[in-house]
Amino acid sequence: MGVNRKKEIYDICVRYDVIIVEDDPYYFLQEGSYTPKSRRTTRTAAFVDNDAFLANLIPSFLKFDYQGRVIRLDTFSKTIAPGSRLGWFTCSPLFAERLERQSEVSTQAPCGFSQSLVTKLLLTWKYDGYLRWLKDLGAEYTRRRDQLMDCLHEEFTLQFEEPNDGGPIRYLAYLKSKTDPITEKFSHPGTLVFSFVPPSSGMFIWIRMHFEEYPAVSSKKESLEIQLWTRLAEAGLLIAPGYIFDPIRAVNDRRGHYRLSFSEADASKLKQGMAIFARILGEFFTEG
Repeated sequence: MGVNRKKEIYDICVRYDVIIVEDDPYYFLQEGSYTPKSRRTTRTAAFVDNDAFLANLIPSFLKFDYQGRVIRLDTFSKTIAPGSRLGWFTCSPLFAERLERQSEVSTQAPCGFSQSLVTKLLLTWKYDGYLRWLKDLGAEYTRRRDQLMDCLHEEFTLQFEEPNDGGPIRYLAYLKSKTDPITEKFSHPGTLVFSFVPPSSGMFIWIRMHFEEYPAVSSKKESLEIQLWTRLAEAGLLIAPGYIFDPIRAVNDRRGHYRLSFSEADASKLKQGMAIFARILGEFFTEG
């Protein structure tokens, strides 16, 4: 979320007296806008000094908070170790006292073992060492994000839309023309299958499926999202279906989302996974 949008949201919250809880675990994994492979340079955030690294980060809501209405949540889970389950909040003393009381009657305290390990690590690294770690980590995630985006470019015909309101660029993914001379399957070029906004931070790409392009009415009980997810899993690609992130879980056969992760797989695995993704999507949208 850019600076201008954050300022606009903060002003609205001031007007209607709304408290902002800024849950931002990926703050230090900012990757910037995606640049296509043909126009990309080798320079990354890892080569930037500490002051420049911090200056390039999009600021928190705390930067604009002059009324003490922001409660910011941070964590070491995304930058030190996923299992650490150790984080902190930054807020006004009024909120801090209430949050501390709530902690005393619920979780009581973070894991002491995690606290001791992370504390020792930070005391060893010190400030400059921790920033150096964050810079290299961000550069690695940027590289992996770019690799996954490059694979999508190879497997699909991608077109992008730049909204008039200054929002993020959205990519539209179409099936490529792939005709089997024997079965004549996959010959469905030009079909819009999904769209997405390239992530500028974090470790996931969220995609929206365009099941309105699905050629037939499904007679199965499962939604198209689950049917496709099952086909992908059986083919060797496991991604997260959107319904598990939906608190309402409304059944809509023409709506679907998936979350693709680039946090762990290397370049060859990402390439293999997106090849499976393209093949199964071609079958799914062609066969009906």
